[in-house]
Amino acid sequence: MAVGMVAGAVPGIIVGLILSLSLGNPAMWVSIAGGIGIIIGLVAAVLYNRARARKKGTGDDAGGKTGA
Repeated sequence: MAVGMVAGAVPGIIVGLILSLSLGNPAMWVSIAGGIGIIIGLVAAVLYNRARARKKGTGDDAGGKTGA
């Protein structure tokens, strides 16, 4: 999940710096855009891990139970 947070933070920081060129106050825009990027990256990482875990599965329809 940390990888997703970092992967979201880097573009967020870049967007924040670009926004600050026209709107001013770089610290504020980097903080806002970076925070939004971190949240989006975290959510994406959680969804990816859930999908990967669901796909992994056990492969049987008995829910892991064997025997009669």
